[in-house]
Amino acid sequence: MATVPKTSLNQVKRFYYVEKRSMSEIAQELDVSLDAVVHFMRKHRLARRDARGANLVRFEHQKPTF
Repeated sequence: MATVPKTSLNQVKRFYYVEKRSMSEIAQELDVSLDAVVHFMRKHRLARRDARGANLVRFEHQKPTF
């Protein structure tokens, strides 16, 4: 299983907090599994979005329906 390199800490922070990417998108970008990203974020004590925040980001990424 591939792991997220420790040198990617700032990159993961930028993807997740600034660019508001999902953990799945980060995993694809770094070519690692979703589990590797989750483990990396837990290990480095990076706060995850709550359900409300995740839904808000998902809504912002959707194309307008009108």
